[in-house]
Amino acid sequence: MRPTLFRQMVQERRWTTSETFSTHFAKAGRELAEQTGNRRLGEISVPRRTFDRWMAGEVRSLPQRDTRRILEHLFQQPVAKLFHTSDSKMLMAAVPLPAVRQSSRPLASSQTGMFDDPLSVAAQTESLTRSSVDAALLEHFRGQLQGIVDRYETSGPQALAGEARMIRSTLHTLLSGQHLPAIRAELFGLTSRAAGLLAYMAVNAGSGPTVAEAYCTEAEVLAKHIGDTQLQMWAAGTRSLSLYYQRRYSEADAAAAAGIEMAPTSHQAIRLLANGRARALARLRVVP
Repeated sequence: MRPTLFRQMVQERRWTTSETFSTHFAKAGRELAEQTGNRRLGEISVPRRTFDRWMAGEVRSLPQRDTRRILEHLFQQPVAKLFHTSDSKMLMAAVPLPAVRQSSRPLASSQTGMFDDPLSVAAQTESLTRSSVDAALLEHFRGQLQGIVDRYETSGPQALAGEARMIRSTLHTLLSGQHLPAIRAELFGLTSRAAGLLAYMAVNAGSGPTVAEAYCTEAEVLAKHIGDTQLQMWAAGTRSLSLYYQRRYSEADAAAAAGIEMAPTSHQAIRLLANGRARALARLRVVP
């Protein structure tokens, strides 16, 4: 019997039977599946023999990836820490170290503490490259947002704002997780687009100007972080429209002009000139 943090935490929670532990493990899996949209996580179970081995500390390799994710969600601890023991055979089986070249000399026993535990290194690497969002889920949200755009002319903000808000809220939840840079950038872009749509809806629905401005700011900030100039310009155009409806024509013109400066030759610049500056300047009776 090898003492592990897993055994300690299971005992503290009084989950010491396979049935009790499996109940809590399944619940954690369902929670994680709901958060990530990965339904497979809600279907994973731990066989009795596996649970007994974990309790005995007989862990020769890390559990499968999805099982690790559920365990870390359940205990809020890295799997490597949950199952760590001082058994060097387990460490070597989990993460084989590179072969030592013939020219290398063995380290003195007093120097072995210079380096990290190989199992911890493997777990840290896996944690850094783990993402609860995959390409299919990103594509799902792209399709949902495009669906709102496609239906906007016929349905209007009253029918679609709730759907857009739900998408934005879900994306915010996903952003709270850990992702590779490319995945996080995609999530930033989708969340920025959702906020931009809500800003536009807020203007057309006649909501207070602070509502549209809050969504515009979120869209701009997220788009700026990923270098998406087109999304920033869209937000600038929506802000200009909001200011126009507030009869703040000089400010509406300035907002549109600021957007144009980001990319004067882009198609968004044409929109900002026609629907932003020209409209505001017409009210001011100024020829640009």
